[in-house]
Amino acid sequence: MYFAAHINTNNLYTNSLRLYGWNEGSSTVSSTSDIVHTAYRVTNPGDATCQAPDHGDICMRLDDRLTGGWVSKGVIGFVWSVAQGSVAGGVNYAYPYTYVLRINETLKTNMDIGSEPVIANPNYAWVYAWISPNARGDLGAVAFTAGLTRFPTLDAGILDTYSAPNWQFQRVATSSSGPQTSCSTASGFPCWGDFIRVRPFNGTSDAWVASGYILEGGRSGEFVQPRYVIFGRLGDDPFNNATITFLTLPSVVGSITFNGKTYTNGQSNLYNVSTTYLARLNLPQHYNFSAWNATGGILLSNPLSNPTNVTIIGPGSLMGVMNPPNVTVSFFVSPSTIGSITCSGQTFTNGQFGQLPANSTIPCIGNPPAGYHFVAWSGLNNSTARSISLFSHNGGSLTAYFAVGAAATVSPVGVLTVGLILIFVLYAGKSLRKIRFSSSLSVRLFQNYPFEFHRLSAW
Repeated sequence: MYFAAHINTNNLYTNSLRLYGWNEGSSTVSSTSDIVHTAYRVTNPGDATCQAPDHGDICMRLDDRLTGGWVSKGVIGFVWSVAQGSVAGGVNYAYPYTYVLRINETLKTNMDIGSEPVIANPNYAWVYAWISPNARGDLGAVAFTAGLTRFPTLDAGILDTYSAPNWQFQRVATSSSGPQTSCSTASGFPCWGDFIRVRPFNGTSDAWVASGYILEGGRSGEFVQPRYVIFGRLGDDPFNNATITFLTLPSVVGSITFNGKTYTNGQSNLYNVSTTYLARLNLPQHYNFSAWNATGGILLSNPLSNPTNVTIIGPGSLMGVMNPPNVTVSFFVSPSTIGSITCSGQTFTNGQFGQLPANSTIPCIGNPPAGYHFVAWSGLNNSTARSISLFSHNGGSLTAYFAVGAAATVSPVGVLTVGLILIFVLYAGKSLRKIRFSSSLSVRLFQNYPFEFHRLSAW
């Protein structure tokens, strides 16, 4: 972030601007640079005048505080208003004008020393300017103009590759009168000021949106009329063009050809509104078309057809939905005459097969009949859990095994009573020894822990 202030000011002229840099995340100003420029006459309230035909003066409280700034294409820029009169060693301006200072962002030096740009006219003032870059880095501006041949007017302009090196301005709205010849907020006659702004327009970031005001029907504050304007090049006009974002599902495959141009997931472009285009979803190998989904100002002639006609009435998104390729899975149960397998809502008995989406996780469950319990899976999955998530890339077979009776369960902690047990134990790496448990021995089993033996006798 950058901000700036005038320095080296004497009673009449100033020729320097101090530029401050403030890095993101820093708690203090990171750098300062003094930028030398052509001196101009210091402007304080009361120094400037730009009387309208009825002698109303929007410049009566004008001063040279910075009114706008921007960063674009390696340039830091600032603008401010200056009273009529001579620039040292330069031009004598009949009306107040806008001074423009462009600074090389890397070198922190004046790019136009001795020939700084100005926005000026010999017949009326250009004051209170505000400037903002669009997404391309081109500049849009809004300012007030006024003079003996012009009532206060709100103007908007562009400086881009089409208009460089000069601005192109258009009138937005013109007042029916000038303000009061004197101003005082307390008296109900507020002073004219720099209450205007311009920003990139969010409908299409290559256009701009600006706000300002004029006077209509009178000269006091009650006759102030706000103005809100969206402007830009014809090709960027948000009322004639809309941003369309193209999406595919799955997002990593496929593309959409729209009006002859192909887009992958997340790409976007401007298209004329009230116009119908042809959209085609380009399917990768083995994928099938499912449907189109549209949001915002997009109308589909048939969401289940590929290709389909698309009518644009405003910004929005167009998504092409694809089904992944299917693979064949054969299902078996053992014993073969009982039970079944259910996958993704489809139930299969022994020897049946189904088409399942490849590269997808499918829930499956074994269904034992009454009097049987589930044992295990084989084939595409070897789990012993009855419910599984099946993932298949090339297909194959899946078999569920069932057994008679209720499923065996093991309690985390249980008591087992045994009669006579004879076991062989390898003790501390030595020879085998026979250990005999006495009859009716209780053995307590702890999950994840060794057996705890009681009443042992060796022989």
